[in-house]
Amino acid sequence: MNINNEQLDTIKELFNIGVGRAAQTLSTILNSFIQLEVPTVEIFENPDYSELKSRFDLDNVSAVSMDYESSFSGSVFLMIPPESATVLVSALVNEEPGPISLDPVRAGTLCEVGNMIINSLMGSIANVLKETVNYSLPEYKENTFQNILEDKSEEGETSICIANTTMKIQELEINGNLIIIFKVGHLKKLLDSIDKLL
Repeated sequence: MNINNEQLDTIKELFNIGVGRAAQTLSTILNSFIQLEVPTVEIFENPDYSELKSRFDLDNVSAVSMDYESSFSGSVFLMIPPESATVLVSALVNEEPGPISLDPVRAGTLCEVGNMIINSLMGSIANVLKETVNYSLPEYKENTFQNILEDKSEEGETSICIANTTMKIQELEINGNLIIIFKVGHLKKLLDSIDKLL
């Protein structure tokens, strides 16, 4: 599928707006200024997950996922390296860092953060494109990058969109990836909605 520069720039701007909204909300919760890098956005069709794992330096991750249904449908993931996840949750609960996987309160906290960020992203996309989006409940997992994405990928052609960004909170650097997996054929539906704006 050919994606022109105008379509890709629009997708980048949608991610930028959504992540910016999430950062503002986090800033209010933490009562701290958050410096956010503009996310780099890339789209991959029929991706090789092992290659992407190396490219984005992702192996084991803490991930929050939500399924969404609209004229274009699929799944969205917030993936954070375990170290960044620990730092983020510790800042939110104001406690010393500890393993999230052993603490249901910490896992629940990260799940709520992921829910907020994903809702900010998809809400921005829906508002701009004048779409209605329905979400599943957020789900928290710790696994390998490859296993998590393969579990959600369908047979046949798969398209994924990866936004890579860094947030700095009180001098703490927290890295994260927002990943959208589109159901078969649904990337084209997203592009069709974008074309109506252009």
